[in-house]
Amino acid sequence: EGVQSHITIRNGTVRNWRGSGISLGSVLGGTNAFGHSIERVLVENNTGRGIVAGRNALIDACIARGNGSIGIEVGDGSVVRGTRAFDNGGNGIETGSGSSVQ
Repeated sequence: EGVQSHITIRNGTVRNWRGSGISLGSVLGGTNAFGHSIERVLVENNTGRGIVAGRNALIDACIARGNGSIGIEVGDGSVVRGTRAFDNGGNGIETGSGSSVQ
C-alpha cells in the first residue's frame, strides 16, 4: 500500500483484462494517487474501466474502446487531451472538479 504518484505509462496496448485496463488509484473516496501521465495508449475490451487515474493526471492521445464500464476516469485537476473514448459500457470520459477535456 502507500501513495502512488507520478507514474508514466507510454506507447502500448492493454487489452482483454479482467477488471480495469489501467488503474492508478481510486478516483472516489479521497485517494492519495496523483500526478500520473498516460500517453499514446490503446485500452480496449477490458471488463472494467479502461483507464483510472487520480488527481492532477494527464491522459494524452489515448483511445479507450469497448471496455465494460467507464472509458476514462480521472480525479480533480486533471487534463484529458487528444483522446477518444467510445463503445464503452459507461460514460466515455468522467473527470473530477477543475479538470479539462481538450
